[in-house]
Amino acid sequence: GKGKKHQKCAKACLVEKKVPAGLLTADGSVYLLVPDHNSEKAFAPVRELAAEQVRVTGRKVSKGGIQAILVQKVEKI
Repeated sequence: GKGKKHQKCAKACLVEKKVPAGLLTADGSVYLLVPDHNSEKAFAPVRELAAEQVRVTGRKVSKGGIQAILVQKVEKI
């Protein structure tokens, strides 16, 4: 799911069940969001801002066809 209609469910999964988070970009790309070991505290907003428009700063990586961002900063826009 995506968007505001899915927000309650997304937060429950991210906060309570600790499922992986994804970022859907404006162009339809999806990135797995991964805590950067150098700034793990910066990852906390990922769970709290589910279904919100955010700006994620970090390093893009790709392995085995999976695109990910090592999250260094998350801010609501």
